[in-house]
Amino acid sequence: MMRRLCMMKWASALALTTGIWLGGHIGVKATSLDVPSVVSEAKKQMKQAYYTYIQTAEKKGKLASKQDIETQYKQANELYAKAKKVVQTSGGKSKSIYLRQLDETYREYIAHRVVPYLYAYEAWEAANRAEAAVQAALLDEDLDELQSAYEQLRRASGAEQAKRYYQVYGPQVRHLFLQDLKKMKMLLHQYTADVKVYQWLEQARADLESGNNEKAKQALDAVTPWLQRLSPLFQEQLRAEYSDLMEVYDDATQAPVADLDYVEAKNGELTLYFDLPPASLTADDLHITMSINNGAAQTVVPSAITFNADRTIAVVSVPRVAPSAEDQSV
Repeated sequence: MMRRLCMMKWASALALTTGIWLGGHIGVKATSLDVPSVVSEAKKQMKQAYYTYIQTAEKKGKLASKQDIETQYKQANELYAKAKKVVQTSGGKSKSIYLRQLDETYREYIAHRVVPYLYAYEAWEAANRAEAAVQAALLDEDLDELQSAYEQLRRASGAEQAKRYYQVYGPQVRHLFLQDLKKMKMLLHQYTADVKVYQWLEQARADLESGNNEKAKQALDAVTPWLQRLSPLFQEQLRAEYSDLMEVYDDATQAPVADLDYVEAKNGELTLYFDLPPASLTADDLHITMSINNGAAQTVVPSAITFNADRTIAVVSVPRVAPSAEDQSV
């Protein structure tokens, strides 16, 4: 009985060992035979990632979504890595050929086509977000928002973005990217004057508040040639702000004008009271008329003018009114 059990154990062990060996042998042999299909599947997926975006542009006239291409790109990378591993372990004499095929396909379809597309798509998304911000500012008629959104769109539609688009493989796809870039630039051009004028007016306002009138005038002068180029949406508001700031500048830079508070008159003399010293006042500057008893107005020619110490009171000498037997009201 014991002998029979031992024989059964050995038989089982032999069968197990044989199964392991055969299984291992069959597995290696199957893997070796599977190398071409693994390599072929990886190459096919790398090409598919490219075909997905190129065919979407050619057949539908639009850009393939980043999500779709990223999914294809991820699968291509996984299959590429898997295929290289299989080739390294089971490629046999054709290992170098398979590796070269994989690397060449990856460079051509992934590195030189899919990756530039994804890179360009990121720039395209940023530009579209900036355009949406500009449109929102226009809808709100908010110049402060427009200035910020305009700057975002300007950065997202510059030479760096154009370079990304030109690096995309496929003329139809490139055209779609560049067409959108042209649209963004047209939007920028449409509101360039508004943004520039707004910025200069803000600068002028800050300079006037800080007392830097010279710099304020430079900013206001810069505004002048752009006033005729403002968009219909903002031209009334910006021109009004410009006029207001010009008034503030004029008030800040012009010498104060003395106002005549009141006049005292007596025969042969007029006394003028001013709130500020007049910048310049002579007898020749005065135009005086006189009416006696509501009669015809007569021109009175002053002979002299004198000021007090702070020049706020001027005494003007005029011809005396001759006495009369009748009462006279002058």
